[in-house]
Amino acid sequence: MKAKLRRGTDKLLLSVAVAAFTVSTLSLKSAEVTPEETEKAEDESEEVVIPTAIFVDDYKNKGLDPFFPNSDRRLPEPPKPVVKEVKAEEMKKEEEPPPPPPPTDPYDDLVLKGVLGGRRPIATVSTTVKNYQVEPGEQRIVKVPDHINGGVKQVMMKVTKIDADSVMVIIGDTSEPRSLKMPAKK
Repeated sequence: MKAKLRRGTDKLLLSVAVAAFTVSTLSLKSAEVTPEETEKAEDESEEVVIPTAIFVDDYKNKGLDPFFPNSDRRLPEPPKPVVKEVKAEEMKKEEEPPPPPPPTDPYDDLVLKGVLGGRRPIATVSTTVKNYQVEPGEQRIVKVPDHINGGVKQVMMKVTKIDADSVMVIIGDTSEPRSLKMPAKK
């Protein structure tokens, strides 16, 4: 019984759809507009006014660029620097190099860092470039800062004696030994 009811419903729906299509096509044919009617409607219509956007370019009174509000491209340009003419004589005065620094004592860069006592005492000497461990009677080339030319220079250092808190060294060609003492504890 359900199958018969279903077939009857399908036929009814199909006939309703065909009737609706026919009615709609008939009503469209009666609603066609002639060219004369179109011209008449155009003459009677009012003219459409499209509003225009007005962009106020007033950066002083909070006028921001609506597309790039954080941009500074609309701000006035900063003043250009003034170029001063300088004569050749004045340039020579300005270009004179400073006088060379006075020669420094190579002993100023040596610091005694520590001493290990015993039968063969060892001392640690720092040259602010590198630390060296030395024994009594040892001769060694050490690197010290070159304050005149900049950079590092090498000098000969000879250790003559190591005590509990000091070391006697000779640097370079000098014949007189100097004492390096341990820095005071804080």
